Amino acid sequence: MFPDQDEKKKLALKLTDRYNGTPYEDAVKIFSNQFNQPHNPDDWRAFCIYMNFLDRQRKTSIMDYIPEFERHWIYE
Repeated sequence: MFPDQDEKKKLALKLTDRYNGTPYEDAVKIFSNQFNQPHNPDDWRAFCIYMNFLDRQRKTSIMDYIPEFERHWIYE
């Protein structure tokens, strides 16, 4: 659902390189294939709203873990 197709490709490569030859390799391949699917802006918006809610509850920030989201993030 992430809107930046180039970033999705980079992340897929990063994950594939990191988990190649591990027990997680097959799961990462399936996950990475999802990156090639077109995104729905409504799905991204819903994800951001939900994560904002969770971040407030947990007193955390997803940006601490995935800073690449920052320039596309929807704060509401």
